[in-house]
Amino acid sequence: GKYLEMTVFGILPSWAKPDFRRLHNARLEGIETKISFKKLIVNSRATIPITGFFEWLKQGEKKIPHYFTRTDDQDIFLAGIHDNGQFTIITREATGENSKIHHRQPIIISKSQINNYFNLNNNAVEFLNSVKAPKLKFHPVATDVNNPSKNDATLINPVNL
Repeated sequence: GKYLEMTVFGILPSWAKPDFRRLHNARLEGIETKISFKKLIVNSRATIPITGFFEWLKQGEKKIPHYFTRTDDQDIFLAGIHDNGQFTIITREATGENSKIHHRQPIIISKSQINNYFNLNNNAVEFLNSVKAPKLKFHPVATDVNNPSKNDATLINPVNL
């Protein structure tokens, strides 16, 4: 069934050693063959509701954070997979203007497509490959977003570069 649950960002596979870093992203390309993800994409699909997300533009040694939202200001539903109270976001190659900031982007599902994604009779990879990304807008934000002790609404405010 469908339910809303608080979970941990990043899947830690059962076979992982103690120093293993959580898997925050799963590439759509190859998700059906990766040992950590191939069963989850079949049986454990998730959507992650958000209002926006951050990506970093590399300029030499500097990384400039940018905040992305939909151009229509609607909520965003990211495609994901989950396991034992943990989740990861499914990504693909960035398209259009988004690729100027980062080479990958999360797969965004429209609200009307969520039931199709959750339908286990549908091949998730085929479905996600058919999803057309909504138009996004983005702007640079302060590097305070990199500081875990900072957590307030001002982190998404635009800054001049």
